[in-house]
Amino acid sequence: MNLQTKLLLFHVLLWCWQIQESIQREIDSKEVGDFVLGQIEMGKFDQSSIPVVRVTQLYSVASGKHVRIYGKHVDARGEDGDVYARLIIQGIHFQSKVTIRGNESDVYLCLNHKGKVIGRRKRRDDETYSCVFQESILENDRTEYRSVLHPEWILAFRKDGQARNARRVKSGHRTTQFMKRDVPEDAEKKKSERILNHQKFKPHVERMKIPSYSSSLSDTKR
Repeated sequence: MNLQTKLLLFHVLLWCWQIQESIQREIDSKEVGDFVLGQIEMGKFDQSSIPVVRVTQLYSVASGKHVRIYGKHVDARGEDGDVYARLIIQGIHFQSKVTIRGNESDVYLCLNHKGKVIGRRKRRDDETYSCVFQESILENDRTEYRSVLHPEWILAFRKDGQARNARRVKSGHRTTQFMKRDVPEDAEKKKSERILNHQKFKPHVERMKIPSYSSSLSDTKR
């Protein structure tokens, strides 16, 4: 088998693997969509009807730490893996509207009528409390959260991790920017999967390595 045939075989194998991954993602997405549609038809759909709940961390660019929710207190001083920095950011009706809730505390991140960041046991969306946010991806791939009730109010934290008043910040400022990060065990799992995939294709790559120039010369001389 010549080098070109080996390279072609490698690309075919890689292409088949990518198609398999893509099909699996579509199947997973369709299963969730079918479940939600079924719930709507039966009149039982609400935000808790979505079967997939992912725990993540919200890294504050300004503080260099993670957002924590514990009791009524909310700050951005959590270390990587902090139990109170594990958040559930759950979408509502697939419209980029989300709620932010502490996985350990089961408390929602909300804004009160003065724009102050506060934790609440029960979600409310009225003139007193706003607990639903519009999630936006900025040009630098960072994330910003605006109040749905008051679109001019933006979630923000200072350099020391203390929450800023949402009424007094502007879009694009460093204090309003966040990045989602995996919790440590998920990050380790993804790392293991990458290593496994690398090992899976390594034998194919090794067999298809192009012979070095020196070895080609020695073969020619012989």
